[in-house]
Amino acid sequence: MKKLCLIFSAFSIFQSKAQNVGIGTISPSEKLDVNGNINLSGTIKTNGTSGQNGQVLMSTGAGLTWGSLAGFKHTAIFTTTGAGFWTVPAGITEIMIEAWGAGAGGTTLTGGSSGGYARTTIMVTPGGTVTISVGSGSSAGVYVTSAGGNTTAAIGGITLSAFGASGSDWSNNSFYIGYAGTPGSFSISPSTTNLFGLPGLQGGGNNMVYQEYSTGNFSNITYYGCGAASVGLMITNNNPGDMTEYRGATFTTGHYSQNTHTPGGGGAGGTGSGYNGGNGMVLIWYN
Repeated sequence: MKKLCLIFSAFSIFQSKAQNVGIGTISPSEKLDVNGNINLSGTIKTNGTSGQNGQVLMSTGAGLTWGSLAGFKHTAIFTTTGAGFWTVPAGITEIMIEAWGAGAGGTTLTGGSSGGYARTTIMVTPGGTVTISVGSGSSAGVYVTSAGGNTTAAIGGITLSAFGASGSDWSNNSFYIGYAGTPGSFSISPSTTNLFGLPGLQGGGNNMVYQEYSTGNFSNITYYGCGAASVGLMITNNNPGDMTEYRGATFTTGHYSQNTHTPGGGGAGGTGSGYNGGNGMVLIWYN
């Protein structure tokens, strides 16, 4: 009994002075320092949380958190233009965000350019809010269109931006000379190397072809400009514009396009006017 009392007394003195506990060591360097194996019949908790099925303990650099090594398995998709938000679910500490800027509309002279693409991964806290703004594709026009809208996603002081393409512009009086507009770009603030992005593509101009459809007789075929394809992880094609054929002054054939691809594609060129640009989009990937 005396030995047991002495042991507990010594332990209490040691604990009150050093605030470290050692098992298998007389010089513990941490709050609990174990020299040997550990056998658990229960669970391990960090910050009071034992984690979810399939998660593992991962270092944050300053501590531990529960996470998954299986990659991002779930997505939240935002295609409605304007403002929105997404709440980080319980147990989620890292997300990947993809964003597409909106495309510009096409005209009678040229197809519209496509928006930019941006992607990043961000460490987050469950219950946090991602603030989202999805850009609108600009409307078609006869000679001039406005820019596609910018798309942004922000959380924890970090803002990911995919910018819309600038509009098409018929800037002089030379028939069939048009400018498809500057493709959209991308950025992240504050600046970091944890960013992947692609600029959009430029819309195509009209192409006029003269060909002989019978001996001595020629037709005039106009292939209206393609709307530029979306960029990013999604692989899409240019959206072809209208096609018309005239034999002399007589219209003989016409094939017509449609509004362009979402996310972020440029509007195709058209006969009376072009076609609308594609809206932007945000994808949030999480475990």
